[in-house]
Amino acid sequence: VTCQHYQTAYVVEGNTASLKCMYTESTINSLKWYRQYPGGKPDEIMTIFTDGNRTEGRFTAELQKKDKTSFLFIPNTRVTDSQFYVCATEAQCETSYGSQCKNTVPFGACVSMSTVVYC
Repeated sequence: VTCQHYQTAYVVEGNTASLKCMYTESTINSLKWYRQYPGGKPDEIMTIFTDGNRTEGRFTAELQKKDKTSFLFIPNTRVTDSQFYVCATEAQCETSYGSQCKNTVPFGACVSMSTVVYC
């Protein structure tokens, strides 16, 4: 994964994580959020096509095309949520790898999230 933008997010266990992604394309058909475990391949969390929110399991993605921004919300965070998260637009996938974005994430906005546990 090659990151165009990189950020680190810290969240207290049990709180909601809010991960932000910004893109530069003027028009996109979709935006994908991925989670990558250390040493593993990126796993797609969800694809969002239109402005507004979409929920898959515990994850909710929000897309704001006017602002070229997407958020990924993870409620009730757990230690196992401490992973590497990536967003990539459909345009980025097609430019770099054709239709192979199902198996590889070429680049995007990356967030390394760590869940903090207070004892």
